[in-house]
Amino acid sequence: MSPALAAATVTKAELSGSRLRLEGTALANRTITVDGVAMGTSDGAGTYRIDVDPYRPPADCTVDVRDGSAEVTVARLVGCSTTSTGDTTAPTVPTGLNSTVVGSTVSLSWTPSTDNTGVTGYRVTRDAIVRGTTNDTTFLESGLAAGTYAYSVAAFDAAGNRSAESATTSVTVAAAETLAFITPSVLPDATLGQSY
Repeated sequence: MSPALAAATVTKAELSGSRLRLEGTALANRTITVDGVAMGTSDGAGTYRIDVDPYRPPADCTVDVRDGSAEVTVARLVGCSTTSTGDTTAPTVPTGLNSTVVGSTVSLSWTPSTDNTGVTGYRVTRDAIVRGTTNDTTFLESGLAAGTYAYSVAAFDAAGNRSAESATTSVTVAAAETLAFITPSVLPDATLGQSY
C-alpha cells in the first residue's frame, strides 16, 4: 500500500460569537473545504487562513478540514460549546455495511441507523482514520492505491451523540493492469537459394 498524501494541518480552530477562524497548512494552491463547503485557498507555500462570519457551528463542535487530498483532518472548535438539548441517546449502530470495488474506487452502502430525535449523518473511517462524513447511507472514495482496506461507519445526531462503530468491511483494490506492446524489429530481406 503506497503512503497517502499528508492531511491538511489545523493550527487554529476557533469560534468567537458567530465568527469562524481556521489556520493551518495544506497542499499548495488548493481549495480548503470545511465540512464539504469550500471556504478558502492555500497559498503557494501551503498556508491557509479562513475567516467566516456569520458561521453556524455543527452540534458536536468539530469540523472536517480537507485540502482536496484523500485525507481528512478533524478539528474541534475552541470557544464552541455543544448545545444541551437533554438528548443523550446515541443512534443505533449502522448495520449491513457492504462494499463494491471498481478499479481504484470503493463504494460503500449500509442500512440506516435510528435515533430518538433523528440521525443527522454518518462518519466513515478507513483503517481507523476518518475519511469524511455524509448525510446519505452511501459513501464513495476513489484514487486508492492497490492494497487491502478496512472500513467502518458510525452514526451521529444533532446533539452530537455518536453510535459505536459498525462492523468493518474489508476491501481489496487490485493493482492496475498495464498493457505491453511488443514490436518486432524489422527483418532483413531474404536471398534466393540461401538459408534464412
